[in-house]
Amino acid sequence: MTTETDPLRAVYHERAHLPLILTALFGAVMAEDPQDDVRPHTIYFDTPEGQMSWHIDQADLYLFEHVERVRSDDLRACWDGHSTPEKYRRLRALTATLGRVSGLREMIADLTDPTTLTSRRR
Repeated sequence: MTTETDPLRAVYHERAHLPLILTALFGAVMAEDPQDDVRPHTIYFDTPEGQMSWHIDQADLYLFEHVERVRSDDLRACWDGHSTPEKYRRLRALTATLGRVSGLREMIADLTDPTTLTSRRR
């Protein structure tokens, strides 16, 4: 089914974009999870606030072609036992931490400045 006809699939596709941006900030590894028949691919991040992981739908793997694939016994792909609520608590803490990083907002403002966006898109 496509995202246009399957509302649940559309939600998973949209949700996949959150870990996608995190790969640019923290790097990541992806491993197959033999315990999950529906979404057997899991992406793992180690952040200053702790590990975060997401199961990635097969249809969204193309978004993560840049992520290193590792075996499930690789230490970087060992789940630390966090729950979903804990993962999102860590994400909120990470957001607060990144908001305090000196110069980060200015860098993002520069990247999104309409006067420089046009020249970078050419």
